[in-house]
Amino acid sequence: MYRPRTKSGNTQIHSNSMQGKQKKYNGYASQQINIPPNLTTGDFLRTYGDGSNWLYACVSKISQNIADVDWSAYSGDKELTEKQSQALAVLNHPNPYISRYELMELTDMWMSLCGKSFWVIEKDKAGRNREIWPVSPLDMWIVPDRNDYIKGYIYKSGADQIPFTPDQVIFFNNPDPYNQYGGIGQAQGCRNSLEIDKYSNEHNRNFFYNGAKLSGILNVEQDLDDESFDRLTEQFRDNHMSVDRAHSIAMIEGSKASFTDLTMNNKDMDFYNLRQLTRDEILGVFGVNKSILGLDQTSSLANMETAEYSFQKHVIRPRLRRIQDKLNNEYVQLFGEDDVQLQFTDPVPANKEFLVATIGQLTNKMITVNEGRKILNKLLDDVELDLLSDGDVIYNPMNLVPMGTPPVTQQTVPTSDATDNNDTTEELPQKSIRKTNKSTKAKLKQLIQKSNITRIQERDKMSKPLENEFQDTMTKYFKVMKDDVIKKFNDGSRNPVDLVVWDKTLTQIVTPLYAKIFKTSGNAVVNEFKGYSNILRKDAGNTDNVNIVFDYKDPNVTRAIKNKVMKIKGVNQTTKDNVAELIKDMYESEEDNFTIKDISDAISNMPEFDEARAETIAQTEVMSSINQATISTYQQNSNLIDGKSWLAVGDSHTRDSHIQASMDYDESNSIAVDDYFNLNGNDCLCPGDGELPPEESINCRCCMMPVVKVDETE
Repeated sequence: MYRPRTKSGNTQIHSNSMQGKQKKYNGYASQQINIPPNLTTGDFLRTYGDGSNWLYACVSKISQNIADVDWSAYSGDKELTEKQSQALAVLNHPNPYISRYELMELTDMWMSLCGKSFWVIEKDKAGRNREIWPVSPLDMWIVPDRNDYIKGYIYKSGADQIPFTPDQVIFFNNPDPYNQYGGIGQAQGCRNSLEIDKYSNEHNRNFFYNGAKLSGILNVEQDLDDESFDRLTEQFRDNHMSVDRAHSIAMIEGSKASFTDLTMNNKDMDFYNLRQLTRDEILGVFGVNKSILGLDQTSSLANMETAEYSFQKHVIRPRLRRIQDKLNNEYVQLFGEDDVQLQFTDPVPANKEFLVATIGQLTNKMITVNEGRKILNKLLDDVELDLLSDGDVIYNPMNLVPMGTPPVTQQTVPTSDATDNNDTTEELPQKSIRKTNKSTKAKLKQLIQKSNITRIQERDKMSKPLENEFQDTMTKYFKVMKDDVIKKFNDGSRNPVDLVVWDKTLTQIVTPLYAKIFKTSGNAVVNEFKGYSNILRKDAGNTDNVNIVFDYKDPNVTRAIKNKVMKIKGVNQTTKDNVAELIKDMYESEEDNFTIKDISDAISNMPEFDEARAETIAQTEVMSSINQATISTYQQNSNLIDGKSWLAVGDSHTRDSHIQASMDYDESNSIAVDDYFNLNGNDCLCPGDGELPPEESINCRCCMMPVVKVDETE
């Protein structure tokens, strides 16, 4: 055994010569027992700021979540205000120096560290309970009573002792099977792990701070005189005392020496794994997942949601429940409010995916659409679904009928009076261009042909500002939508596109745009036709003024606008499906462990939110709306023209099928205004018709020409 030498003599002490001899020197270590002493209540309270890092992290995280919960007061089903419940008012404003948040936070800290906490209820001058003062469990003592369980409490502060009756103190505690008047905190439950973590942490600190740590023993074979001993001692201090000289070896001259290495470095002691083990033990006792403390940066959103759900359900809510029961059993009665119940706001996040799936399965089976929306609005904080006008009935497929019911056939469908064949409407005669003479028709035809030369250029001049406005609107819409989708995803939603909300928003912003396009286009056709009216007025057979109109309220026009609005909502459905698919694929990816930030960035870069998509939509919708407004104006003024023909742009971007249509339906092969073009097997009233498939309508820039036929045989 190594022992420092005394300077009073040259006595050499060996480990095998200790028996039967009196010790010349008793150091501090020789006077101590090898087992650490038990920790007192004060020791556990001090460990929060002067002990384990993991203890501090767990206690602070739990207490902050406890303090962050709101409280309410109820009398039956009626929620009370602070003016109606003094118990709630005092709880929310405990005293002039601390808030409810601080009161709850400190209370839970004491419960975690030593398993008990005390509130002293102070009265005002009128004898009414007005203040709550939290008292450290280190200073409060319980006086047991054989008959009444607790006779009272004594607050000790130095030499002062202040007694309290049981109705002046609220005593919170975690159950202690050994002592019902005590309490056991989570810190006490992992005492050994806390001490191991503390001592290993201190050892690491001292490893770098204390330069006098022995790296080995220098064993000199012969006795040293005082001068040599002093020289060796000073040399040892000079070479070892400081951080930069740690673990060096003392050397002497003039004698034989041998060296025995006693060093066991931190790697050999496996401090890293030791601290990991104690950390996991401490976090396990407190029920705190590593991701809650931000220690698992690679955790996916699904894992974080699970950890948060488990933390709130199995750690936070039971603690709040214990506090709530104590308040309702003892605290509320102090204010004479026996019919009042204090309740905390449940911190456990709703399982959104489960709720939505369950409501979806029940809708139109056991509940209506509106009933399902009401349930989701109530249970999900970030959802506000509007009720539908036709959502109060249950819809079932046509094949769900009682057994034995005969199938519905055309013969069994009842006819209404509105469809009675006897109810006929006489068609009023209209002035027709067919009554115009050949010369006038020839002039009209010549004028139309002249307009056809610049028809596409004039159309583009009209459409460009409309396209720019539509594109700007859609770009802003996609920007707001993207930000909202990413926010909802970061908040935990795996299906963050709410079709109800976004369909409503899109309807509100595009409806006036469609109306503007239809009015602008219809008026452009009217202005063109007014040029024809000048010729008709000069015609001997048509001396009356020609009435040229575009009726915006015409059922065909309003129906066309509604169909445009309904169809553009498919943009939202596509976005919803693609976002959900991206999130699902990245979640289920086995090759990459994507983080929340990775998925958020991927959503942000989706083409569904690009400006290019807004540009394509704007061009498609404006061009198709112009053509639909044009055909509506042709129909309303069909007495002025004989038909319509297809006019393609004819550049490198024009589809082959559209060039073919321009050839099939040129001026010499025109069709009646109400007849359908056949475009690659698809019937349509005009280019960009809503009935056309996307491959024939997206970015279509074709238009139509009015046609006046001249019979050369006349």
